[in-house]
Amino acid sequence: MTLPRLRLAGPLAPGESHRLPEEERRYLLKVLRLRAGETICCFDGRGGEYEGLLFRDHDGTWSVRIIGPLEPLVPTVRIALAQALPKAPAMEAIIRKATELGAGLILPFTARRSVARPEGERARAKRQRWLKIAAEAARQCRRSDVPEVGPLRSWSETLELAADFPLRILFWEEERERDLKAVLRTAAEGGRGGCFLVVGPEGGLTREEVEEAAARGFRTVSLGRRLLKADTAALTALAVVQYELGGFFRAPAGEGT
Repeated sequence: MTLPRLRLAGPLAPGESHRLPEEERRYLLKVLRLRAGETICCFDGRGGEYEGLLFRDHDGTWSVRIIGPLEPLVPTVRIALAQALPKAPAMEAIIRKATELGAGLILPFTARRSVARPEGERARAKRQRWLKIAAEAARQCRRSDVPEVGPLRSWSETLELAADFPLRILFWEEERERDLKAVLRTAAEGGRGGCFLVVGPEGGLTREEVEEAAARGFRTVSLGRRLLKADTAALTALAVVQYELGGFFRAPAGEGT
């Protein structure tokens, strides 16, 4: 039986008790109709997962007691998705599905041809919304960690973040020779050490932006002859990378994430 899931601020440890936040209390008691004495899965968003017991305090408040650890479900391949900010509401769908597909880092950025360019308080509000979406998607798909969603950055700032990823891939509609499958199969070991994926805006990246990325070690690849929308391209790329690098399957015993 799949246990209902609740995210709590970690770290968590057996024997601890945590009071249920109001929103989560309503969800567990009113929506799922759970009762005192029932068990749930508590995860800390950083890879820890525990069995918890619901109980009601003497003052009427509801809490959960951490019983013991469960086997966590975390991505086996380290993947960062740098996504040029598309027109709303596509970014929210990308974050939700990228979380389901195992992205560990989601980096929105603005390119020269980007249409959406929120700034200041509007940009900060969008990020808070994205973080909430990622956390909810992680709960629903049974991930024990929650991907980090970065603040909106420039193109150059985004490229700098790829330095510690051995495999760096940029999807470009003008690439005619290299496809994603071929690149992954010739660089599988490097990809398992970390893969940084870049998907451009609706109008595509400029040749100057592509050249800047190539100078930083990025390989341009094609996703095929069809012209995909930005949100479709991102999810297609993540699915192919996960399949080719074994990210859809359990890591062998003793192998790290």
